[in-house]
Amino acid sequence: TMALEHTAATQRPDMQKMEDPRRCRFQGDSVLFRRVVSVFVLFGFLSTVCVADANFLGGVIPGARVGAYLHPPAGHPWGLPRLQHVALCSDNFQGALEAGKQRARDILVGAEKFVFGACGGAAGAAVMFPVEAIKMRMQAMGSEATFDRVLRSALKHEGLAGLYQGLGSTVMAVAPEKAIMFGVNGVLRTYAKDYHDERGMLPLPLEFAIGGLAGAGQVLFSSPKEMIMIQMQMASQQGVLPIANNPLIHIRRLGLANMYRGVSATLLRDVPFAAFYFAAYSRIRLAMQGERDRLNFGETLFAATAAALPAAFLTTPADVLKTRLQAAAGQRGVPSTLPAVASHIFKTEGLRGFFVGAPIRVGLKAPTLGVALVVVEVLTRLTHGEV
Repeated sequence: TMALEHTAATQRPDMQKMEDPRRCRFQGDSVLFRRVVSVFVLFGFLSTVCVADANFLGGVIPGARVGAYLHPPAGHPWGLPRLQHVALCSDNFQGALEAGKQRARDILVGAEKFVFGACGGAAGAAVMFPVEAIKMRMQAMGSEATFDRVLRSALKHEGLAGLYQGLGSTVMAVAPEKAIMFGVNGVLRTYAKDYHDERGMLPLPLEFAIGGLAGAGQVLFSSPKEMIMIQMQMASQQGVLPIANNPLIHIRRLGLANMYRGVSATLLRDVPFAAFYFAAYSRIRLAMQGERDRLNFGETLFAATAAALPAAFLTTPADVLKTRLQAAAGQRGVPSTLPAVASHIFKTEGLRGFFVGAPIRVGLKAPTLGVALVVVEVLTRLTHGEV
């Protein structure tokens, strides 16, 4: 028995060696079969994708020719085609490549509008910040406040530095705010270019809609930015030391929920303002441009400033309501809703109360946006080598 087992053990490797060629041949045939099937499946997939891409690219990409693709054989749409039915599609691949490059250029141009809008907004806010501070103090104090009185009081008790309380946080918040305002307006106007008339103007209702969307978008940043700014200005006016008057202290004191207090009034101000402003600017620019390709920087500053004048005046009541709501944040026993504040102003100050600081707001907002638009224009021309 032991001899038989030894003989079987010694013969088993030989038997395995005899079976290996057949097993390898079977495995090789199996691998070859799978590869052949994979090739045919790949041919079918490529042919189907080429036909689908032809229909898609022909409808989306200008210049793409559907006829350049070879259609699969008649019958089931997923039937495996012969080799001659597989399209290389080189011409339409080139068209897709060009379309991709154009799409990338459009994205970069849109990104430019956001970045340049941020730079312009920050520059305009920094230049006009002291005037904005005086305007906010006047609106918070009521109809008895005057520009001279507020300015003298600030310089006497706080010095010039007091009027710059909140400048850093304001500039940091103005950058994304104006990025959204100018960026959304520019991108939407680009997409609406098919609606331009022979003069290059959009229909007025469409311009209002685009500007209104741009104004609504910026509220995301303008509302908390102005809340912090007015709280810092009021604290400075009350003699709070600068070390205890910084944005983080006011955010912790008020809480994040109060950062958007008065957002309804902010929307009532920013949406119509942006709608009026961009529509007026495009028409003033066209009238001044005449037969020329573009305005020079001085003319751009004038057109942008002039467009903001009526928009700033008409939205002053909403700005007053917003300021009163934000100035009362964290206080008790004061009106805290938009209707209540409006009713209180009308009863105690009359219609005049809704236009406190209107001349300052108009004189502030117009040059601020004028500077912002000039900066945007300068950066755009420098980027494209048009200076």
